[in-house]
Amino acid sequence: ALLHLSAEHKNSAAQLYLSELYSNGRFVPQNSTIAFNFAQRAAALGSAEAQYALGWHYVNGSGVERNLAKAEE
Repeated sequence: ALLHLSAEHKNSAAQLYLSELYSNGRFVPQNSTIAFNFAQRAAALGSAEAQYALGWHYVNGSGVERNLAKAEE
């Protein structure tokens, strides 16, 4: 609950961590779409790790339609 609260208050580290948890289904049900959304929010705040994760989602089509052009952004 605290991670979600931190993520809602634009904490990019919390958003990235939640993305990883949802991506792997650790402690929460696996959900690639939610994982992508958290990675996208953290990347928009400037997190380099989240930008990498976002590219990974686009390359693999995990939670989003596969798009190699967006993966390069």
